[in-house]
Order: sequence, then C-alpha cells, then structure tokens
Amino acid sequence: MVDLFNSHPDIYCDRELLNKSRLKRKYKLIRPLIYMFPYKYISSHLDKHAEKTYGFKLMYHQIRKYHGFINKLYNDDWKIIHIQRKDVLKQSFSGIIARKKGNYIRKAGAAIDRDQIYIDPQDVVKALKNRLRSLKHEFEALQGLEYLDVVYENDLAESNLWNKSMERIFHFLNVDPVEVHTSMLKTDDRTYEERISNYQEILDYLKNNGYSNFLK
Repeated sequence: MVDLFNSHPDIYCDRELLNKSRLKRKYKLIRPLIYMFPYKYISSHLDKHAEKTYGFKLMYHQIRKYHGFINKLYNDDWKIIHIQRKDVLKQSFSGIIARKKGNYIRKAGAAIDRDQIYIDPQDVVKALKNRLRSLKHEFEALQGLEYLDVVYENDLAESNLWNKSMERIFHFLNVDPVEVHTSMLKTDDRTYEERISNYQEILDYLKNNGYSNFLK
C-alpha cells in the first residue's frame, strides 16, 4: 500500500521507520536515543518531506513498545489509517509462507515461486493466536481516537478496487484524488490449497481442535 500512496505526487509514505532491523542497519549508534525519543526521530523524517503530506507504517508491536506514542501522534494532528485483514486464517497462511520462503513482495516481471511448502498445523494455530492478540491490542490502542478503517478484502485485494479505495483515503487526508498504480504484485496468484502441500491436514486439525470458526 506504500506504493499506492507514493503514486500520488503530493504524498510521501515511508515504510517502517521503527523496524528493529532498519534501526540496527542504518542507525546503530543512535538507536538507544531513537528508542527513548521516537517522536523526535519521526519528526526528523517529517521535516525532510515538509512540502508533502507525509506518513509512515506503524506496526502493532511498535504501538505496544512505545507506550503512548500513537496518542502523541494523534494529539499532534497526525491522521491514522488502520489497515486490517478480516480473514485471519489467510493472513496467517500468508505470513507463514512469506517467512518460510523469505519473500514478502513481488514486483512486476518477477517470477513466481511455484514450489509447495509444508506447514505444521500447530504453527498455524500459533499464528492465529498471535494475530487475534495483535488485533485486540490494536483496537485497544485506537479506542477513543478517530481513524479510517481499511479492510484488505474490501479495499485492496484486487487492483480494480484500488482507485475507489484510495479516493476515500485521499479524501480523509484532505488531498486531491489521483489515479494510483504500483509495481508490487501478490507474491503468488495460486490458492492456498495449491501452495500448501498439507492444506487439508491443516483444515482437519483446526476443525478437530476448536478452531472451526476460522474455516469457511
């Protein structure tokens, strides 16, 4: 979604500024100061793009790590866009596959890895629990704040949804709508049944262990 934002000439959207690996790689010496004063660090990036509407990705675990940070942003007139995926099982599959293959994005023209993978059913249950816990923390952090909710399945899953969805988001940000585009594609266009070698085994395990509510 960062690429969709950045296809607008008046917007600059950064990636995860508070990502641990990024901070370790780019700001090793001043990391302790960034951890202590995350808002000053974010503000320094804002100043670099003062002529544009500026934003960045903030993950749920970063909200928990920097207590009160999201409220500080909100009180200083930052706008919050909450992006979620309703199908928690598919989100869990997606995250597990990405970690196993080490491939989180695919650009136009890049080949698709067609190999199937095996996933331990218990790893799926662990991922489900983690995501549900994350959602709980996200909504707790957002309680009492005004924000725009963006749902992957309704707004982002297919490219024919992008312009309508982004028009709503641009309106929220008080910028003129434009047609959006991105070179980023789904990492794999196959179904999860086609991508996971023991897909049925996982479904049976979930059904037999009290997780049938995640099955459709």
